[in-house]
Amino acid sequence: MFREENSDLQSNLNELQQICKQLTETELRWLSMRTRCDSNAEASRRLGLDNSTFYRYPHKDLIDEAVRLIKLDGVTVAREMLLRNSGKAAEVMVGLVDGAESESVKLKAATEVLDRVGLAGSTKHEISGELDTGMEHAANRFDELLAGLIAARRAGEDPEG
Repeated sequence: MFREENSDLQSNLNELQQICKQLTETELRWLSMRTRCDSNAEASRRLGLDNSTFYRYPHKDLIDEAVRLIKLDGVTVAREMLLRNSGKAAEVMVGLVDGAESESVKLKAATEVLDRVGLAGSTKHEISGELDTGMEHAANRFDELLAGLIAARRAGEDPEG
C-alpha cells in the first residue's frame, strides 16, 4: 500500500511541476495565495484583485487542477517561483559585490557568491572539552611532526627528504 501511495504522490508531483511550468508568474502568485485561502474569492481579495480576475486567467483550468494537487505537495509551487527568480537574486548579489558602498556589504556579498558556487573559505571551529584518547594520540603525533618540521627548518635542512 505504501509503495502505491508513494508512486501516486510522485506522479502527482510530476504533474504539478508540469502545470507550474505552464503558468505565468502572476498565475503562480495567485496559486500560491490560493493554497493559503479557503476560496478563489478570498485569494483574489487578499491580492487586491477583483473577484472575477481568476476567471479571466488563460490557464484557469490548470490552476484548478494545481490547487487540487497542491493539497498533496505545497512546496512545488514555491520551488518553481524560486527557480524562476534565482537569476534575479544572483544578479542582485553580484551587483552588491561591485556596487555596494559599504565594504562590509561587499565582503558579505562576495562571501555568499563564493559559498553558493562551492568555493567557500575556511571555516573556523571552536573546540572545547577534553580530547578522547584517540584524538589525544593524534594530537600528540601532530605535535611531534610539527616540532620536527620546525627543528629541520631552523637547522636549514629540507624536512621532506
